[in-house]
Amino acid sequence: MLRAVFLFSIVYLVMSSPLSATVPAGLELSGSGEIRYLGIFKVYEASLYASRDSSPDDILQPNRSRCLQLDYAVELSVEKFIEAADAILARQHDQQTLASVRKELDILNSIYRDVNEDDRYQLCYDAGTETTHLILNGRELGTVPSARFAEVYFGIWLGKTNPIDAELRASLLAGLQKEQN
Repeated sequence: MLRAVFLFSIVYLVMSSPLSATVPAGLELSGSGEIRYLGIFKVYEASLYASRDSSPDDILQPNRSRCLQLDYAVELSVEKFIEAADAILARQHDQQTLASVRKELDILNSIYRDVNEDDRYQLCYDAGTETTHLILNGRELGTVPSARFAEVYFGIWLGKTNPIDAELRASLLAGLQKEQN
């Protein structure tokens, strides 16, 4: 389990280019935090950008654009990244849910690249086009069309059930308004 978190963390932190160039207009920093392996070794720092009117309860909805930035502190291979993501997704979702987004997961996995220390990945979902963009160091690597895929995949960090790290989730969502009752 710790190995999966470590591996996933390392790969996703490949994102380290100027943020302003790739975060879509209208999205603001909601929060940030970091993943550490064994509580000691920093794997990556994560930052969430969302619209001002988003809430922790609706951030994964199809009508909510969002951008997750991962700044890596370690090197990570594509294989290790995919292995860790698959492990987290398997603990969050049943096989039917994962099968429903398998095509999109395969697309994303095919466009990932190895990351080095100081690389930055950005995973940005555009609600208008229902498309997720994968960006490495300011360069778009590809897109994945599907609102359902975005809900499932961003859930690795933002899902209520078994996120990669509950403290990280809370930190990422800290700046979003609370749902009105």
